[in-house]
Amino acid sequence: MLIQYHSIRKVCDALQVCDRPVPTPTPTHVPPTATPSGGHYEGNRNSSIWTGWEAVDWHAYSFVTANWVAPSIPARDYSDMNTWIGFNGDSNELRSSAGYFVRAGIDASVDDVGDVYYDVYWEVKNTSGAILAQNDSFYSDIAPGQKVNFTVWYNNGTLHFDFYDTITAWGNSGTSHTYYAPNWQEYTTDWIVSGEGRYLADWNSAGLTLTNCRASLDNVNWYGINAKSYYSDTMVTSGGVALANPGTPVSGGTQFSPSWG
Repeated sequence: MLIQYHSIRKVCDALQVCDRPVPTPTPTHVPPTATPSGGHYEGNRNSSIWTGWEAVDWHAYSFVTANWVAPSIPARDYSDMNTWIGFNGDSNELRSSAGYFVRAGIDASVDDVGDVYYDVYWEVKNTSGAILAQNDSFYSDIAPGQKVNFTVWYNNGTLHFDFYDTITAWGNSGTSHTYYAPNWQEYTTDWIVSGEGRYLADWNSAGLTLTNCRASLDNVNWYGINAKSYYSDTMVTSGGVALANPGTPVSGGTQFSPSWG
């Protein structure tokens, strides 16, 4: 079995699109304490491709951030898990062609001979699912056990994608990872684990907890997942059997632990 901790393949996915940016946070950027939860839980949505949480107050946020430790996945042939944050992943909420799907995260996948790959990436798609911009080759040192931070944000017509690895102390804020989208609009703010057209990899033995899950409109006032209106998403088979569950937001809505199976 070969394990490769670098970006050597395009990220596959079956989602949609979003856009936005703002003054780049520093590599050690940690938002202020989030406002206590007090939002309205809108219920659970079943999905064939993902599990996690989404805030659904339209035009409420232009920043989203989270930390997590990259999990080790077993070398089951042709399996995959994609952990990401972003905007407008839920097409149920989109009300404009400007609601591009935007995300950044880590894709962990196993090919048909059992080789494991870990890719750090960001991408932008339009509402038809076509990729407008993508980069999965800007960081080559990701490995299981490394704690990372991603921040996606929008400002003055531009989307920004920021990444920081706390183990290697490397961040991309000194380079340009942006996409110009002057009319972009936010409809959902997302913290997600998804399957990208393969068997969903089992991360339970390694565990996965997303922390520092926050969103902001102005990079000053930060809120947890459950501060406003929000949904949970459970990944299910076509027969309704759960493949992955979102867990429960804790610590003021800034942390959750999704589970496989």
